[in-house]
Amino acid sequence: MRRRIVITGGAGFLGLRLAQRILADGLAFSDGRIDQPELVLVGRPGTQAPGILGVDFIAADVTDAAAMARAITPDTAAVFHLAAVVSGQAEAEFDLGYSVNLLGTQAVLEAAQAAGPGIRVLTTSSLAVFGENVPEVVTEATATQPTNSYGMAKAMAGMFGAGGPGGALPPGAGAPGGGGLPPLGPNGLPGGLPGGLPGGGLPGMPGLPPGGLSGLGKPKGKKR
Repeated sequence: MRRRIVITGGAGFLGLRLAQRILADGLAFSDGRIDQPELVLVGRPGTQAPGILGVDFIAADVTDAAAMARAITPDTAAVFHLAAVVSGQAEAEFDLGYSVNLLGTQAVLEAAQAAGPGIRVLTTSSLAVFGENVPEVVTEATATQPTNSYGMAKAMAGMFGAGGPGGALPPGAGAPGGGGLPPLGPNGLPGGLPGGLPGGGLPGMPGLPPGGLSGLGKPKGKKR
C-alpha cells in the first residue's frame, strides 16, 4: 500500500496537529492501514520547516500547479488540503483569498488527478458556507448561503471536488484512528460537521472531471 501522505498548510497549527496525530496513530482506510506513513508537509514560501523527525517539508505556493505536481506524486496515498486564507484576511485581501482558497484547491485536485487513480484528497470546509444565520443544528440538508467571499470560495471548492468521478470517497476512508468520512450531502458539499477536524469529520474531495477547471477565470476587480 502507498505510504506517502501530503498535508498542505502543513506548517500551520492544524497541519502540525494532524501530522503529529498521523505519526502517532497511523491512518486507516477501507482497504488497509498506513502505520508508518511518509509524511510530506507543504507550507508557503518563507515558512520555517517544522523540524519534525522523519517528516519532509516543501516550501511552495499552493496555487503553483507545478509545485503541487512535485508534492503529489504517484506514490501518494492521501492529501489533506488544509492551506487556506481565513475569513478576515480573505475579505481584506480579496485577490489573495480567492487565489488560495479556490484556485489553490484547483491546483491540488488537478495534481492529484494527474498523479493517477486512487489518491484520496480531503479538505476542510467552514460554517461560512451557510451564511450569517446558521441554524443551531447543521445537517447535510442545510442549504449553503454564503454571504462573503470566503464562504463562497469554500462552497465552490467543495462543489468542485464533489463533482469528480465516483461521487463521495469510499465509506471506509478514514481520519486518524479509523473514523469514516461523511458522505456528500444534498447541497453538494461533504456533510457532517463542517469544521473539518478529526472527530468532526474530514470532508472528501475525490478529484475533477476530465479537463479539470481550466475554464475557471479570475474575477475582474475587487469586492467592494
